[in-house]
Amino acid sequence: MNNLKFWLPVYLYALFIFILSSIPKLPEIGPDFLNADKLLHIIEYGILGLLLARAFKNSSSQFLMGNFLILTCLVSCLYGITDEFHQS
Repeated sequence: MNNLKFWLPVYLYALFIFILSSIPKLPEIGPDFLNADKLLHIIEYGILGLLLARAFKNSSSQFLMGNFLILTCLVSCLYGITDEFHQS
C-alpha cells in the first residue's frame, strides 16, 4: 500500500498521455514557433520520467532502487514508442 502513493501518479499520468494521444485532432495550444511540438513532447515525457524515477527510487525492491535511472529511461522510451504505435 505504501508504494501506491508513488505508483498511482505514474499510472494516472500514463493514462492521461494515452487518452490525449487518442484524440485525432487536438486544437493547437501552447507556444507557436518552429518545433514547438517537440518541446511539448520533451516536457510531457520529462514529467513521466520524473514520476517514474520517484516511484522506482522509493520502491521496496533493492533492484528497482539501485537501477532507477536506467529503468526510468527504459520505461519512458518504451512507453513513448508504444504510444507512437497507438497513434498510427
